[in-house]
Amino acid sequence: MEQTIERSIERSVEQSNIDHTTQNSSEATSSSTNSSISASLSPIETPHAVQIIDKQILLALLAKQSIIIFAIDREGIFMLSEGQNLKYLGLAAGQIVGKAYAEVYQDFPKTVASIRRALDGEELTYDERFGDLIFETHLTPLYDDAGAISSLVGLTRDIKDRVLAEETLQARERLFRALIEQTTDLIFILDAVGMYRFASPSHSRILGYAPDELLGMNIFGLLHPVDLPAAFPILAGAFQSSGTMIELELRLKRADDSWITLECVGQNSLDDPAIEGLVVTAHDITQRKALEEQLRHLALYDTLTNLPNRVSLQDAIAQAIADAEQATSQVALLVLGLNRFEEVKDAFGHHFGDILLQQIGVRLNQIVNGGEILSRPGEDEFALLLPVADLAYVQRVIEKVHSVLQEPISVGEYPLHTEVSIGAALYPEHGSDALTLLQHANVAMYTARQSHERAAFYEASHDQETLRRLTLMGALLPAIMNNELQLYYQPKVHLSTMQVYGAEALVRWISPLHGFIFPDQFILLAEQTGLIQPLTQWVLEAAVRQCRSWLDAGLELSIAVNISAWNLRETALPDNIAALLEQYHVPPHCLRVEVTESAVMTDLEKALDVLERITKLGISISVDDFGAGQSSLAYLKRFPIDELKIDHAFVRPMATSEVDATIVRSTILLAHSLDLKVVAEGVENQEALDLLASYQCDNIQGYFLSRPIPVQDFEAWVRTWQQTYPLNHGVATRGAAA
Repeated sequence: MEQTIERSIERSVEQSNIDHTTQNSSEATSSSTNSSISASLSPIETPHAVQIIDKQILLALLAKQSIIIFAIDREGIFMLSEGQNLKYLGLAAGQIVGKAYAEVYQDFPKTVASIRRALDGEELTYDERFGDLIFETHLTPLYDDAGAISSLVGLTRDIKDRVLAEETLQARERLFRALIEQTTDLIFILDAVGMYRFASPSHSRILGYAPDELLGMNIFGLLHPVDLPAAFPILAGAFQSSGTMIELELRLKRADDSWITLECVGQNSLDDPAIEGLVVTAHDITQRKALEEQLRHLALYDTLTNLPNRVSLQDAIAQAIADAEQATSQVALLVLGLNRFEEVKDAFGHHFGDILLQQIGVRLNQIVNGGEILSRPGEDEFALLLPVADLAYVQRVIEKVHSVLQEPISVGEYPLHTEVSIGAALYPEHGSDALTLLQHANVAMYTARQSHERAAFYEASHDQETLRRLTLMGALLPAIMNNELQLYYQPKVHLSTMQVYGAEALVRWISPLHGFIFPDQFILLAEQTGLIQPLTQWVLEAAVRQCRSWLDAGLELSIAVNISAWNLRETALPDNIAALLEQYHVPPHCLRVEVTESAVMTDLEKALDVLERITKLGISISVDDFGAGQSSLAYLKRFPIDELKIDHAFVRPMATSEVDATIVRSTILLAHSLDLKVVAEGVENQEALDLLASYQCDNIQGYFLSRPIPVQDFEAWVRTWQQTYPLNHGVATRGAAA
């Protein structure tokens, strides 16, 4: 009997070790306590070894194992109970020998039933909870020489860690399944040739294909033909090396034959036997791309006439010059200035002026030949780019322009006679780059207007335009040195609370000789003469000094200063700003820098470097006049900005123009999706303010609050405003323009 029990124990231990190794190999090792069953019982792992170990040695070994070994005779009486895990049941080794199993396990019905089945001849494995523990027991019946059941041997081990690990894994699997089923993104796996191996349920909702339909389908068959040349090498390259990560945008065909634009991130997991493919997560950005395209169109086309604007014209001129340089041909640019347009607006109103501009655009389009570009670069200006032209052809086009505008244009009930002054400049004679050619064509146009000529070609003698312009150029540097400049301040208000939080600093020139001079008359001169650097330095110092003055008076307001494209080329600009902040002991959050989109795009990499260094000082950066420039979100996301200022050209008419209102609302939504604050410029009435509040615009600025005013008037305005709109006051219901 003893030999039989010992051999049965051996078989149970071996079987338990096999099962245990399969389920959790980590439970089979413990070098510090030498409690591994495999290690401790290694001398009895073969029948030969068992034969040379007596019962005392075997029991001594079993007593040190993190298991329970027991034997029960056919009467149900314990013959053996050993192992360290007995302590978890409150028992010592051998304590239950001589007792009936039904008594010992009376609180554990599953164990009682399992032992009864084993005594009936069934070999089985079961598990049951003992308090916080989970024990797995293997029961083996033993037979005498007559083939009758003589007893049974049981081996019990603690499997709580394994069960908890399995439950954790199952919980994770349920979580993963829930995420996959509920995600709004597409998740799919492609094999090494681009075939779908897995497609998330979201494919049904987003693409219109059931996941099973896609299995075995090649993704390249769904790719937009235009995207295929760019996407194919990226995807093909991703399949070449395990662990490769990819990011790309592509369009896939929906089941209804429409197209969806996806932003994809993928990782090569072909070497993972559980995956064996490229795992891709794709986010639907169709709406975002549509908004970007809308903004791109707005950035490049005039909203009134739908003609290319100044930015688009400059790009077209640059391309025409590049083509002409290769072909050694000429390029001509005509700038058409409408005469007495301001008189038309004053007499009939802005609405009639807009209609007139639209009708002129229609008329001029009649004479545009293939390859030529008609644009509207300014409020009362049109331009005609002739990519291939000589002097004779330009003169014929000038005659066509006057001829097509000779008939009166009906605006409402009124026939209006339209006259234009035309300035012409030719490449390469009058300029070798787009900006110079455009400037010289404008100079020629002003010359034609001042001399009352129908047209004029650019001449170097016309470059300064007027004696006043020359005089201002000479007087600007002394004006900067002699403090003839002055900062005016226009308040910026939080729309939700109506609290004043800052102001935009706008420079004015008050000349003893020329009187009050607006910035549009001298800032361009500063850029053209290289005086923009000292002018900007003066403005920055004046603004920082004013911040210090306000802080000393208990008034903490941020001041925004405009920076031009020329300033963004100055590598010393961030250091100069840092020195001013240190000199006047002004915290960096009191200063804000505003840059236009066109300024940023002039020299992208250098601008990025300068702006990043300014941001590291703790100074925030705004993009000014958003919508009037490049409007490239792909570039904007690269820059350290936290605020967009919507151009007043969209804000002012939004109360009466659904198109402009839609543009403003879309811009706010898009900015918020990029975690950017929004300032609406040009708020001039209650209707615009109410609309902006409904669009959840963050901040406002405009004549409805106040015009730009001198510092003394601004401080008085702030005091009045704070009394009118105390802290926590809601959205304003009346204006407070100064």
